[in-house]
Amino acid sequence: VLVSDPVNAGKVSFTPEKDGGPAKLTLNGANITTGYDDSGIYYHGKDPLNIVLADGSVNTIEKTEENGLENGIFVDDSSSDPAGLAISGKGKLTVSGGHDGIYANYSEVSISGSTVTAIGGWEGIYSDSGIDIIDSTVTTEGGDGIYVNGNVNISGGNVNATGIYSGINAEESVTINSGNIEAEGRYGITGELVTINDGTVNATGMTT
Repeated sequence: VLVSDPVNAGKVSFTPEKDGGPAKLTLNGANITTGYDDSGIYYHGKDPLNIVLADGSVNTIEKTEENGLENGIFVDDSSSDPAGLAISGKGKLTVSGGHDGIYANYSEVSISGSTVTAIGGWEGIYSDSGIDIIDSTVTTEGGDGIYVNGNVNISGGNVNATGIYSGINAEESVTINSGNIEAEGRYGITGELVTINDGTVNATGMTT
């Protein structure tokens, strides 16, 4: 995202990482249709990126035939330690990309108290490390709705994950502590270990 983009003047603000503190990107009614390296938001750093959705705001990062965005949001770490992506705030964010809605390379993803829709041709949300969803409304669509090379943890809120292959696909574990979860695909939920401690879970897969 180009903070100087006149289309989003006053709707996007960025505070860079400083003295070990995380970088913060605040969205307040942003409509992002251009970006860097085929991504609407591209972040490369050693500290986490915090995306804050302003209260009541509606924000979009949209792939079109004209802009050809491969990823709505792309986060890449610049060290051996995962950078991380944290989305918070009582606003709404809709992201889409030809490859992934949200792609976190060697980075964890957390979504807390927000409404997020992520749509991708490959994955709605992809993380190399782990995904935590806390008291949020999250809707994903893709080859996998949610795919992670680690653990998925859901605590509260509403999660609707739809995939051609899996709704929720974790290489390690899926833990559901509470919330309402709908997962649909060839496999509804896959993982080495799936633990449901509480909540309402509806996982639908193909029978053949």
